[in-house]
Amino acid sequence: AVNPAIRFMGSPWSPPAWMKTNNSLNGGSLRTEHYQAYADYLVKAIRAYGQEGITLTDLTAQNEPEFATSYPSMSMTSAQQADFLRVLDRTLTAANLPTNILAYDHNWDHPNYPLDVFARTGG
Repeated sequence: AVNPAIRFMGSPWSPPAWMKTNNSLNGGSLRTEHYQAYADYLVKAIRAYGQEGITLTDLTAQNEPEFATSYPSMSMTSAQQADFLRVLDRTLTAANLPTNILAYDHNWDHPNYPLDVFARTGG
């Protein structure tokens, strides 16, 4: 049986390599000129999950944005995250997706990062 109260959250680890500064899934950061393409990519992913009966109720912009390493990952400053979240929010709204956006999917000991994102986005 399916429990309708279950919520699913998406947390991407890396955009496609061609969208990143280092052209690799590992490390690097998202090129600003690809913010819209990445937002569109995430909308497609949300819809693909939906076609399989999984509703992503929540989505983070980036898993552990302060940790870029030798496996799929990406660095994203709070300023970059705020800028990208504005694009992502507009894109989700235009797609009629009610997915909630969560900022700063990382450790709890750096409160300045999410506070800066909220200050920059008005969130």
